[in-house]
Amino acid sequence: VADQQQTIPSAEREEFGGFEDDASDVDQDDSDSNTSTPEAPGHGVASELAIKSALLCVLSNVSVDPSVLLDGLHTLIGQLVAAVTQLTAQMAENNEYLQSVASTSGEQGDAMQGDDDSASMALGLFTPKDGRLYWGAYHQLFPLVSLLGSALKLEASAAFHAPPRLVAEKLMDSWCLILDRVLPAHSTNPLLVESMFKAADALKFVTTTSRGGEAPSAAIKQKVAAALSLQQLEHLVPMLEHNLTSIQPSLRLWTLQLLSLFEQPLMKPADKSATQEPCTIVEMGIALESTAGGMETYKDRMNHLRRMAVIASSGRVPEIFHNVFPYLALGQYSLNFSYIWPD
Repeated sequence: VADQQQTIPSAEREEFGGFEDDASDVDQDDSDSNTSTPEAPGHGVASELAIKSALLCVLSNVSVDPSVLLDGLHTLIGQLVAAVTQLTAQMAENNEYLQSVASTSGEQGDAMQGDDDSASMALGLFTPKDGRLYWGAYHQLFPLVSLLGSALKLEASAAFHAPPRLVAEKLMDSWCLILDRVLPAHSTNPLLVESMFKAADALKFVTTTSRGGEAPSAAIKQKVAAALSLQQLEHLVPMLEHNLTSIQPSLRLWTLQLLSLFEQPLMKPADKSATQEPCTIVEMGIALESTAGGMETYKDRMNHLRRMAVIASSGRVPEIFHNVFPYLALGQYSLNFSYIWPD
């Protein structure tokens, strides 16, 4: 796998306009001290990504004016979204499957139902010639998308300390931009999904809390409510539900937590006289994934699964969540041997 791993081409460095000021100084210092050593392809971009990731880690642990931090992060997120969008489109030019995913945007769930071989090849699961695992096109962008997730996560964290009106506008803009242009093609990136959850959680907080006598405008509140509506949930579930089969427990949990922040559909009534109630299968999934996997908690996890199985077999689960339980149950197969294979 290491031999086949690709790096982001150095030719794409112009897409990172906001990175050039400080990264160029580092590159110049490197060239002065190592004039005899040629730079490897993509080394400059990799250095820029590492520098930006380190800066985000530092900013998350120091005291910075929240308003200034939000302005800088909002600009950085815009640059990263533009870079990821263009690179994703370039990689899809010669691949029909990737083109279909990019063109359908939010309808990725329908695109996923295409030919399994073409999907596996496009997403980098194997090569038809020799059957070897390799890093495909979208895996090549994993570091860049992860950096975008880190930036959004930090912006969401700063939202709890900045003026609500400023936070709501900038964070809402970043969240919608990533949802529309990045998430459809990179919905399996754990850090991106986590950051989308934290940003949505921060948006709900700032639009329901007044601090310092200032509150978001009614228009922003309506925009946030529309973004987390049942209609948007129906758009998002096909995009994310496959994450519930992941071998990564954190990805399964963050996916469920993100879905739980949206308006939940109603359960189908047991009979005509019964009152309708919100579906709780996502909350049950969160309780399951929040329980640590291991010998001591095995029975607890099984109890959560049995409760979900009862709800799923009742025929009352709304159509939008029909795949939640079977996919989540399939994901549990990665846990039973975790105490034998801790890594």
